[in-house]
Amino acid sequence: MHIDILIIVVLFPAITLMMVNFGNRYTVLAKLIRHLHDEVVRDNLSSNDAECFLPQISRLRDNLCLIRITHICAAVAFMQALAAMIATVFTDHP
Repeated sequence: MHIDILIIVVLFPAITLMMVNFGNRYTVLAKLIRHLHDEVVRDNLSSNDAECFLPQISRLRDNLCLIRITHICAAVAFMQALAAMIATVFTDHP
């Protein structure tokens, strides 16, 4: 039982740290997208210059989508680790 619970307990901080890391990445990418969009709108760039920004913004949005999916998977993993820890504690009592 000690080994089973130890593995699960070690996952807890790892999952939460991963969620914090990807949350920070999400925030930075969203801020960059807003900055690029504001730069295009505020500076009234020509259509040729604006076309250079649009593919970049599109790729950044795709990255945001991947980060969202990773965050959802990490949340599910966190809940599964919690359920596994609870199940291990309650099923191994003598």
